[in-house]
Amino acid sequence: DTHIGKEYPPIQEMFARNKRFAPELLKDVNLDDDVDVIAGLRPYRVENVCVEKEYGFNIVHNYGHGG
Repeated sequence: DTHIGKEYPPIQEMFARNKRFAPELLKDVNLDDDVDVIAGLRPYRVENVCVEKEYGFNIVHNYGHGG
């Protein structure tokens, strides 16, 4: 299954961890109503992972972890 959306358990867990880590940033955010989740699968990177923010948008690229 390559579909990754809001209902995907790791996405739900990640959102819950973020709410515990920085509750003041997410106190009025509802994952079901307020957040669009668009994710894709990327291959493992031998050299290093990639984590970068796309400025002007609420997009973070985070891939290459493998596993």
